[in-house]
Amino acid sequence: MSFETLKQAPEAIIRDKIRSVYDDADKGGPRPNIVKLPDVVQSLLEKQWLTASKDQIRTIGKDKEFADRRNKRGQRLT
Repeated sequence: MSFETLKQAPEAIIRDKIRSVYDDADKGGPRPNIVKLPDVVQSLLEKQWLTASKDQIRTIGKDKEFADRRNKRGQRLT
């Protein structure tokens, strides 16, 4: 998939994809930390021919809306 063919994702769709990642984690899937979150979200966006920068995804992922859904700082899952 060529980067040139992807369109910039609107913020609302990025938020929806982040919610989807955390919803999956609530059902037992992996819960990515804030550093790995952009890779997971970007792969979901690419399926819809959309893209967003890692910085943009991290910034949105750090919003208060998602604070309780992230692992606590420094927490590691084994």
